[in-house]
Amino acid sequence: CEPGLGASVMYNLLYNQPQKLMLLAGCSTVCTTVAEAAKMWNLIVLCYGASSPALSDRNRFPTLFRTHPSATVHNPTRIKLMKKFGWSRVAILQQAEEVFISTVEDLETRCMEANIEIVTRQSFLSDPTDAVRNLRRQDARVIVGLFYVVAARRVLCELYKQKLYGKSYTWFFIGESKFVRLKLATS
Repeated sequence: CEPGLGASVMYNLLYNQPQKLMLLAGCSTVCTTVAEAAKMWNLIVLCYGASSPALSDRNRFPTLFRTHPSATVHNPTRIKLMKKFGWSRVAILQQAEEVFISTVEDLETRCMEANIEIVTRQSFLSDPTDAVRNLRRQDARVIVGLFYVVAARRVLCELYKQKLYGKSYTWFFIGESKFVRLKLATS
């Protein structure tokens, strides 16, 4: 998911033969960049893996279509689970990306309507250390985590170091469960 590379590839496609009438994009960050620019050429953009709620804005993205639902589709289920188990205080840990920011805004609204208090909302760019430490300070027990897979590995390591795991904690993660079995890149 590299928006700069996506923009560069789009530019090359537009200015080299044959003429294009549609562009495809995958993740939300690339899709956002490509779709914002493609409207200038009235090109259709089809996104097959983008879940950012912001992409639903037809004024901002008039030529965008996607086959993947908005990430906010999970929020009603999160709220129902919180209500079912009587969790009235939750925390949010998010990566600072538009897809997660707009998903959290929707979740906050739904929590307020359901009388669920958000005790803290922590965000991070790439290093979650301080954000996870702040969750501990706020005595967060039910935590909604919204971040990409690479960041998830860092979060899991940090929550282990901060001892934010066990029967007293509930974490909501997104994505695939098999990411923990992938080999980590060594540098």
